[in-house]
Formats: sequence, structure tokens, C-alpha cells
Amino acid sequence: MSEKIDLNQTAERIARWCEDRRVPDAPYGTYKFTAHDDPNFYASADIAIIRWIIGEDLKTALTPTQRAEWAGVINSYQNPIDGRFGPEMGHHVLHANGSATNALCILGERYKYPVRFYDLFNTPETIGPWLSNINWNNAWGASHLIWGGPALWINSAKATPEWKEACFAWFEQQLNQFGSWPKDFAYSLTPPISPLGCAVHVWPLYRHTGRPVLGLEVLADYVTDWQNPEGYWDGVSKYGTMDALYVLAVAIEEGLPNQSSYRDALYRYMKVHFPAGRASWVSVNAHYVLCWSSCIGYLQRALPDEFSGDIRWGDIFDLSEIYQLDAVQI
Repeated sequence: MSEKIDLNQTAERIARWCEDRRVPDAPYGTYKFTAHDDPNFYASADIAIIRWIIGEDLKTALTPTQRAEWAGVINSYQNPIDGRFGPEMGHHVLHANGSATNALCILGERYKYPVRFYDLFNTPETIGPWLSNINWNNAWGASHLIWGGPALWINSAKATPEWKEACFAWFEQQLNQFGSWPKDFAYSLTPPISPLGCAVHVWPLYRHTGRPVLGLEVLADYVTDWQNPEGYWDGVSKYGTMDALYVLAVAIEEGLPNQSSYRDALYRYMKVHFPAGRASWVSVNAHYVLCWSSCIGYLQRALPDEFSGDIRWGDIFDLSEIYQLDAVQI
């Protein structure tokens, strides 16, 4: 592309979108999901993550009162009995848990109530059976249980070496032909890119502990095969596309043999993403603005010469600072 993408200008536009969704006469951190929705849980959690992605340090940019109010909004959606957050809006309850945890890490705040889900899998004896008992019929959706559960627990000081070994042993045994999980699943029943959507929610287990990602090269090669002729995967700024950009960015950083084809795939996407995305993203909800913002970060990582600006763009998968369970658990 001849014109560089200015990250500072892009961040300003996204920040204005977020501010337009804030409810001014409510506790700070009360947001609408779209311009016409009532405030909800995912709006408040997602916009905390969006503002962090575009370079805001909310721990220093906000006053202690603003941070406490924002955490109070998020925690108002927490169940006092088991600590679950919701309503989940079509996601699994552990996806909501992951979103809340990320947001509270960013704010430097804590849960209001203990989250009890971790007790289901937090010993070496329970993690394998718990993983095996997940309904993997929709592996992409099922992987949200990993992202909002073990991917947080592995960042806790309570995650013992024995627990980690038992967890990784299960995934090593279940690696499949796509470089994803699980082994015994009929992917013909789901969208072709389902292995991609599943894998990226498992990867934090590896990325946060410094372990090589199993199946990276196999999956990256499949990702280039799955690319739509128009350049995207499941939409210009949808989550399958975001996941693809992330996988290809990591594959390029790891110096894999086919990295030139990975870059070509990213360039094909940019031709669609930036002319169309600049206009279309403003009309969608906070969850898709989060996705669109993340897409920019993965493109910047893989194709830095196409961008200008001095912003530290966030990453919802690789940066363990937003997975620090001990910082939010009570």
C-alpha cells in the first residue's frame, strides 16, 4: 500500500467511537453495546479492552474513582454464588469470565466475588478429565472454555508444575491434522476455519509459558488455504479473520519457511480491510470494534512498514498482563 496507516489517527477515531458509547450520567465505565442499545456487561468489558489495545494505560489515565466505578459496573454483572459474569450474549459463561478478567486486569481492579469455576480443573488430577468432558462438537465455541479458564489459571502462582504438565500432556495427545484440537472431531460438521478459531484460544497456554506452539506451521499453511479470494476469512473484520491475522503474524515472527506466502495473504487482506473497514466498523457493536482494533495490531506486527505512529498496540492473546488471575481474584 502506498499510504501508511497512521496508528495515532486510527486510535483517535476508535477512542471517539468508545466515548460516544459511554453513558455520561451513569457510573464511569457504563457503556452501550451499540448507539441504540441499553448498557450491558460486554460493552463495559470490551471497551476497557479496546481502549487498552489502542494504547491507553487505564491504570494511569483514569482517576482511582473512575477505575473503581468501572470495575463496579463490570462486577455488578457477577453472580455472588459462583462468581459467573453475564448475560453471556450467546457465548459460554467462561468466555464472559475471560472478558471480565481481561478488563479488570487492565483497570487494576478485582472481582467482587470469588470465581468458583477454577475449582473444576485446578489440580493435576482434574484438568485432563475436565478437558475430555468438554463438548467439542463445536470446537471453536468450546475453546472459549480454555481461554476463559485454564489460560487464566496457568498465569496464577497456584498453577503447579504438575498441573501444567498434566494440562500440556492432554493437548499434546489431542493435536490433530490441522495443527489444532482435539484429535477426534469431525470438522466436516463445522465451518472450515473452525480449527483456526479453536487453536488461538488454546495458544495462550503456550505463549504465556514460553513453550513452542504445537502445530503452528501446519495451521499457518491451512490458514493461507482458507483465505477467501476477496482477502478475508469469515468477513472483513470478523473474529475468524482476526484469528487468521494473529496466526500468520506469529508464524512470520517465528521465521517459518513459508513466511513469504503468509505476508502475501496479509497484503491481500489489507486491500479489503482498510478501504472497507474504515467506513463499516463504526456502525457495529463493541465486540466487533474490539475485533477490528485487534486486526490492526496483528497487521502492524507482521507488516510494520505499512504503519506509522508511536502507539504500543495491545494484543488480546499474547500479552499475559491481562491474564494475571492473582491480580483480580479475591
